Amino acid sequence: MIDRTHERSAGEFLRAQIESQLAGGGLQCWQYVLDLIADQLGDAASDLQGPALLLSKVNATPGVCGAVISAVMALGAARGSGGAPAERHAAPIGYLSVSPPANDLLNTHPAVGVEPPVVALGQELIDRIAAAVNASGPIDCGKVTGVDWGDPKRAQVNAYFSPAGGMSQCVEIIATAVEAFSDLAEA
Repeated sequence: MIDRTHERSAGEFLRAQIESQLAGGGLQCWQYVLDLIADQLGDAASDLQGPALLLSKVNATPGVCGAVISAVMALGAARGSGGAPAERHAAPIGYLSVSPPANDLLNTHPAVGVEPPVVALGQELIDRIAAAVNASGPIDCGKVTGVDWGDPKRAQVNAYFSPAGGMSQCVEIIATAVEAFSDLAEA
């Protein structure tokens, strides 16, 4: 039975639960995100497990944090079902001869100047997570945790579990990903 005191906020309670689970070593970060938002995702939660697992293995340390990848994919699944943007216009004559607007998330120049709204929401989710852990640029698993999970060393793992170690950053990333997803999925 979980003893939840009235003195803790929902955010503090969430972080305490994540920390407890991470310390127990049951799941990976991407699995916690999908597990914590499963009710909001419905059937899409189980559909995302395979791609999230694949991306977590492909991007194994060093690489983009699995919790971030899962949260962005989940947001796309929750908000991207509307299909293409309502308005699509052909590129104007001369469009490609001038400097087109860049898609900051993908760093590409689209053939049309419209991006689906979910892309902006995905960037906002990433920005919220980055702000929570004072990160600039991609949120790299190896930098956050301080552990090479492909070949972990005892000293790295001990530092990860220390009070101010990488696990505290992972807790914040997972909790912020879940909170931001909840806000943006309903926006």
